[in-house]
Amino acid sequence: MKKDKKKISANTIIFLMAGILILVICFSMVGIAPMIWHFKLIGHRFWIIVSIHLFSNIFLAMGWFILFTRKISWRYFPKFVAARMAGDSTTFINALGSIAGEPLKALYVRDIVPLKEGLATIFLDRTIHTISNTFIMLTGIVTAIFVLDLPPASIVLSLSLIAAIFIALFIVVKKQAEGILEYLIIKMPDFITKKYITDERMRHIRALDDEIRLILHNRSKRKQIIASFLLHYLSLLVISTLEIYLIMIYTEPASGYTAVDAMFLYIFGFILTSIMFFIPANVGTGEGSYALALVMLGFRPELGVTIGFIRRLRSFAWTLIGLALMVASGMNKKDDAAKGAGSEH
Repeated sequence: MKKDKKKISANTIIFLMAGILILVICFSMVGIAPMIWHFKLIGHRFWIIVSIHLFSNIFLAMGWFILFTRKISWRYFPKFVAARMAGDSTTFINALGSIAGEPLKALYVRDIVPLKEGLATIFLDRTIHTISNTFIMLTGIVTAIFVLDLPPASIVLSLSLIAAIFIALFIVVKKQAEGILEYLIIKMPDFITKKYITDERMRHIRALDDEIRLILHNRSKRKQIIASFLLHYLSLLVISTLEIYLIMIYTEPASGYTAVDAMFLYIFGFILTSIMFFIPANVGTGEGSYALALVMLGFRPELGVTIGFIRRLRSFAWTLIGLALMVASGMNKKDDAAKGAGSEH
């Protein structure tokens, strides 16, 4: 076990160093002076860029909130927004942090809905989020066809990849309706299941599968599932495009950037960083992808590095907010427990 942890730590350091190397190459190509100048031009307007992501958190939380089979009063909705922010705060720490942060959201609202039901809706919400990301990639390919002069072979290859992803997602959704968690456990090697999967844990896994099936088989929830998908897709695409567009017009208003250019930058960066997910916090890959996308559009790459850094700082700001919410939630629960203990005496 210790050897595995050391191996993971060594791999993380190697990938992090690779990301830093990419970042150094970016700086050697464009220099630091342009980025410093861009930061001066943005100034206090950086907080406008940070604040627009509040709407993204609200819409994503709404996409999760409407998936519950039980009726939950909308007066609890702010708690779900806070849970979304708290869970997503782990994304900045690690590329896989968004997966690790999912159970935290269910834990955050366990005083409103049972943990089992919260985890089931989180699992479904994550699937919808993945489907929306696939549609965003498809949007990027369609945009590239009009923005760039792509060879036919590249277009066919990209569309084939997207089709393969859609087929895989269809299989995942079908398995969710049948009991995907138990299916995944069965497919695991015997030495893992014998060591970690006890009868009690298997009982909880089957109960979670039952909750997921209950949502997917509920015909009255089909509209909510579609609405959740639209909330995920549009909030991610529109807010991120707006963020990059604001950075563009704040720093280089006379360069002729359009909203379509900003959308292409976002999607190109999203695809490239998704492919290189193993690099912690997307160090270097974010800045490099935006710089490369600007070159492909016929612009200078300097602004790409600035966009990557500002988006990183914005993500860090929201990480601090999310962590603060988690700490505050823990303190409130301790206070409640202390009050409960005091009332017994």
